[in-house]
Amino acid sequence: MRIAFGLALALSVAAGCGGPAEVVKDPVAGVSSAPSASPSPTISAAQALTAAARKLNEQTLGIGVTTGGDLVVHGDVDPVAGKARMIVSVLSSRPIVGMELVLTDGVMYAKVAQMPGVPYGWMRLDGKALSGTHLDVLPEKDPAGASQLLAGLVSAERDGSGGFRGTLDLTNVPTAAAYRLKGLGDRAKAVPFTARVNDRGQLTLLDIDLEAVVPGARNIKAQYTDFGQPISVTPPPAAETIDAPADVVARLKA
Repeated sequence: MRIAFGLALALSVAAGCGGPAEVVKDPVAGVSSAPSASPSPTISAAQALTAAARKLNEQTLGIGVTTGGDLVVHGDVDPVAGKARMIVSVLSSRPIVGMELVLTDGVMYAKVAQMPGVPYGWMRLDGKALSGTHLDVLPEKDPAGASQLLAGLVSAERDGSGGFRGTLDLTNVPTAAAYRLKGLGDRAKAVPFTARVNDRGQLTLLDIDLEAVVPGARNIKAQYTDFGQPISVTPPPAAETIDAPADVVARLKA
């Protein structure tokens, strides 16, 4: 999984159950090269927010994602080295499903608890085979995954010091969970969000208010912390690891 594991999975779970805002046509585009009356170019809210999301891919960080009381994801990621360790708890399932994921050297290791038909113990999966699924912990070019959600940015405005608010079109978000949102129709095209950026220009909070457009849906909150702190990610002992059976891989990717 990713933030994007965390966010893609959170979208899947959640969907199942200032002044005028700036309208964004190309939120990823750089600052305009047109002459400016001020000494330095003005960074729009959309540009500042997307730049803050990209900064998550520059060093180690901690990630935490929640969807109400249904899902909790937390862990540590090293986007540069391509390593991650994530803990997932699906609290809405009965029994509660737990999952530990370790990604290192292009190999995913998963240990799943309380999922019927899935053996408990470390299983080895090909990281490349998981590309594009919600088990893709470190998607190419966006290891932290926040940029994928902000690809659906429709509007953005600043909201106090370090704060932002706006709307997202979740139908334009390239995540493995996007197909689950199709049933929401036009309601998924203007979902409110708030965000915060620290004084180093890094995204620290992304809070997606799904309930505002879909009563009963779970809001998604992603938090980013511990930037640049050392993390330790090592594979489980080989003697305790098996190759994941094909049917189990299919279930985990579904």
